[in-house]
Amino acid sequence: MIKKPTYDELQNEVNRLKGELNLTVHSGAEVSLPSFNHKSWLLMAQNTSLNIAFLDIDGAITYANKKLFQYELEDIIGKKFADFVSTRYKEDVENKISIVLEAGTLQSFDIDITLYNTENHYRGKVTPLIDMNDIIEGAIITVEDVSAQVFVEKELRDMEEQLLTLLNSSPDIISFKDSEGRWGLTNDAAEKYLQLSDVDYVMKTDQQIAQISPFFCNFYFQNSLSDSQTWNEGVPTISEEVLADPDDPEKMLVFEIIKTPLFNSDGSRRGLIINGRNVTSRKKTEEMLIESEARFKGAFLNSNVGIAILSIDGLLLDVNLAFCQLLGYTKFELINTDFHSYIHINERKDIQDNFIKLSSGDVSGYQLETKFFQAGKKPIWITLNMAMIFDTRKKPLYAVAQVLDITGKKQSETMLRESEYRYRLLANASEEAIFITEQGVCLDANDRASELFDYTYDEFIGTFIGHLVAPEWRDSVGECFVSEKEQSFEIVARKKNGTTFLALFQIKMYVYKGKVASLTLCRDLTQQKNYEKELIEAKNRAEQSDRLKSAFLANMSHEIRTPMNGIVGFSQILKDEKLSPKRRNNIVDIINRSSQHLLRIVNDIIDISKIETNQTALSNSTFNVNDVVDELYAFYEPLCKNKGIHLQVEGPKETITIIADRTKLHQILDNLITNSIKYTSEGLIKISYFIKDQIISFSVTDTGVGIPDSDKSTIFNRFIQADNQQHTNIGGTGLGLSISKAYAELMGGNLVFESTVDKGTSFTCTIPFKKGEISETELVKKTEEGVTYVFPESTKILIVEDEEINYLYLKMILDREELLHIRTASGNEAVQICKEDEEIDLVLMDIKLPDIDGFTASSRIKQFRKNLPIIAQSAYAMQDERTQALQSHFDDYITKPINSRELLTSLKFYLNKSVSGN
Repeated sequence: MIKKPTYDELQNEVNRLKGELNLTVHSGAEVSLPSFNHKSWLLMAQNTSLNIAFLDIDGAITYANKKLFQYELEDIIGKKFADFVSTRYKEDVENKISIVLEAGTLQSFDIDITLYNTENHYRGKVTPLIDMNDIIEGAIITVEDVSAQVFVEKELRDMEEQLLTLLNSSPDIISFKDSEGRWGLTNDAAEKYLQLSDVDYVMKTDQQIAQISPFFCNFYFQNSLSDSQTWNEGVPTISEEVLADPDDPEKMLVFEIIKTPLFNSDGSRRGLIINGRNVTSRKKTEEMLIESEARFKGAFLNSNVGIAILSIDGLLLDVNLAFCQLLGYTKFELINTDFHSYIHINERKDIQDNFIKLSSGDVSGYQLETKFFQAGKKPIWITLNMAMIFDTRKKPLYAVAQVLDITGKKQSETMLRESEYRYRLLANASEEAIFITEQGVCLDANDRASELFDYTYDEFIGTFIGHLVAPEWRDSVGECFVSEKEQSFEIVARKKNGTTFLALFQIKMYVYKGKVASLTLCRDLTQQKNYEKELIEAKNRAEQSDRLKSAFLANMSHEIRTPMNGIVGFSQILKDEKLSPKRRNNIVDIINRSSQHLLRIVNDIIDISKIETNQTALSNSTFNVNDVVDELYAFYEPLCKNKGIHLQVEGPKETITIIADRTKLHQILDNLITNSIKYTSEGLIKISYFIKDQIISFSVTDTGVGIPDSDKSTIFNRFIQADNQQHTNIGGTGLGLSISKAYAELMGGNLVFESTVDKGTSFTCTIPFKKGEISETELVKKTEEGVTYVFPESTKILIVEDEEINYLYLKMILDREELLHIRTASGNEAVQICKEDEEIDLVLMDIKLPDIDGFTASSRIKQFRKNLPIIAQSAYAMQDERTQALQSHFDDYITKPINSRELLTSLKFYLNKSVSGN
C-alpha cells in the first residue's frame, strides 16, 4: 500500500516552492490555503516563473497564479487541468491527478505544447493538499517551462554524437586516459588495433586491462613506460610501438604514437591524449630505400629501366643509358636540366607539387603515370617511381627517379576500357539482372543486379548465386547453377532484406577471359504476373459489367414502360366523354403519379452518371430541416395509409435550421423512405432525426422484410437490384441507395444500416451540423405560398420558349390566371422586345434556344433593364446549372417539367402585387 505523505512533509514541499511560487487569486474564487497566512503566499508568488494551479477534490482548478499556457485566468478557473494539454498527454495527466487526489502520492509529468508555432516543453508536479487531519482537500500543480533546458540537452547530445562520429571515422588510434591512468573515451580504430572490442576497459588502468586481455598483457609494459616518460617530460612525446595486426596475427604493424599530457590550472595532472598512426607502409618504404641504395650502383648502369638521380631542386645529376634512350638525348644534354621540363605540360604542376612534398619529407615516395616528351617525337606514357634519399638526420640528399615506357600498355588498356565500357553499357541498359558465374560463383554483375537484389557489386563478387533464391528452393535448384548447362526456370528469388519475388532465371554458356563461364539472366516477373492477374480481373469485371449492363437495360425497359403505360394508356381513356368527373380526376392522379415515377427514373440515371464522372458538386443553402421532413411525411403518408403502414415522425420540437445541400438531403431521405415502403407490407415506418456532438442524424426505420446477410456487402452497389432476381417483382432502378450514400459522403457524412431478416431495416444518414439563419427573402416567399393573389389586367409576361408543347403548357397556366403574355422562340428577339416594350413586367426565359442561349440573352436585357425579373426555365435540372443561373443574371430558376404551383408562387413573389385572399 502506498504511504501518504504527512502534513509536515507537504509543508516542507510548500516551503521549497516559496521562492518560486507566483500565485494570483482569481476574483471571487474561494481558495483553501495551507496554514501560513494568505498575504505571505501572495508575496512569495510575485517573482516566480512557475505556473501554479490549485485543484479542488474533484480536480477542478480553483485558482492560478497566471494564465496557463495560452489560456487566460477567466478561461481556466473551474475547469479540469487536463483539458488544457494536448490529447497526447491528457490521459496520463488525468491519471496522475487522480492518484494524487485518491492516494496522496506525489506525481510528476512531462508535456509538449506548441505555442505560436514553437514547440515548448513543460515539466509538472502534482502535490496533494492535506489538512491537519490527514484528509486530502485537493492538489497543487506546479508547471515549469524547461524548453531551454531541453534544447541545450539536445544540442549537447548532438555535439557528443558528432564528436563520436568524427573520432570513429578516423583511421588513427585516438584514446584518452585520466590522471590516474584509467582508460576513457576510445575510438573504433583504437579498439581494433589494441584488441579491446570485447574487453571492459573503461575506467581501468593498464595493469587491470592486462589481467583480462592476453593481447594487452604483452602491450602493457611498453605502454606504461611511454606514459611515464610523457608525464616526466611534461610535453608531447613521439614513439614507435609494434602491434600485431588483428586481421593477420602473424603480421606486425608499426605505429607512430603521440602522447600529449594535459594539466589543470594548478599544475596537477588532468589526463593523456593518445594518438597513433599506422606507419608500417612508410617504414617498409624507408627500409627498402636504404637496402636498395647499396645495390643501386650495380643496377644503375645496366638496368633496362630508365633511372635518373635528381637534386632536391629537381635538376638531373646523373642518368643511366636506358633513361637517355627513352628521351632520345645524350647524357651530356640531360645533365643539370630540369627533370620536370620533360613532363607533359598538363601533368607538370601536379608532379612538381608531389616532388616538393617529397623534398620536404612529407611523403617518402610516390608512383604515378604521366606523359614524357621525347626528342622530336610524340609524348609517351611512362610509369614514374620517385623516392628521396635521406641522411641519418633525415635531411634530403637526392631523389631517385625510375621511368618505364608503358605506351603500349596504355594503348591496350584504352582498348580494353572501351571494350569493357561497351560491355558494361549494354549490360547496365538491360532490364534483367546479369551475372557471370563459374561453378555458380559470381565473377561479375551488372547494375540491375544490385537494384533487384539490394546487394552491392562487391557483395556479389565471389558469392554463390544460389543464395539469391528462397531457402526452400535452394536444394532443388542449387545443382542448376553449378551444372553449367543451358536452361531456364521460374522460381522464388530472395532479396538481401529477406523479401521474395517470382523470378525467371536463364543460364547460358560462353567464354569469359579464356574460361568457360555461365551467363545467368534474372528477370523479375512480379509486374508481369500482376499484369496477367489484372488482365484476368479486368476480363471478369468486363464480363460482370456486361451482365449488369444487360440486366440494368432490361430493368430500365421495364421501369420506364411501367409509368409510360400509365401515362399513355390513361391519356387515351381521358378522351372518353362518358367518364364521370370523379373517375376523370382519378385518372389524372394516376397520370401525374406515373409522370413523377418516370421523372424519378430519369433523375436517378442523371445523378448516377454525374457521380460516376465526378461532376457532382454541393449547393449549400440555409433551410429548415423540419420543413424537409414535413414535406416528405405529407407526400408519403397517404401512400403508407393505403398500404396499411403507419408512418411516424420523431424529432426535436424546436425548429432546426442548417447550412447544407437541401436538394441532396431531400433526395437521400426520399430514397430511404421509398425503399422502406417498397419492402414493407405492414407495420411501421419511422422517420427520426436528432443532433449530437455537432452531427445531425436522420434515420428511416421499418418493419419490412429485412436484408439477408449475403446481400449486405453489396447493398450500396450500383445496379445491384437489376441483377437480383429475389426483388425483381418489387421494382426500382437499383440506384437509389448508391446515390444516397454518394451524396451523404459528398456532404461530409455517411450512410449506414442495420437489418434483420423478417424484422426490419434501419438506415441512418449523418452529416455535419452547421447552424444557419433563414434569409428574409426565403421567409417572404414561404409566407406568400399560402396567399392568394389577384394579378391586375396590366400584368404582361414575355415567354421565351422554342418548344411548342412547353409553350402551350405555360400558356394554359397563364390563361387560367388571366395573365397577358406574348411569346418568342428567339433569344435575340427577346432582347429586342424588352428594349422596345416597356410594359413587359416579367420574362420566362428558356436556357437552351436556337440562336443565343438564355444566359447571354438575360445578360443583355439586364444591361438596360436591371430591375426586370427574369426567371430561368430548363429541362437539364442540373444543380450546377441552377447555381450558375442564380449567380448570373437570373432572379429565379425552375426546372422542367414545370410545377404550376411552383411557377405561380415565383410569379407572385417577383411581381410583388399581392392582395389578401378570401
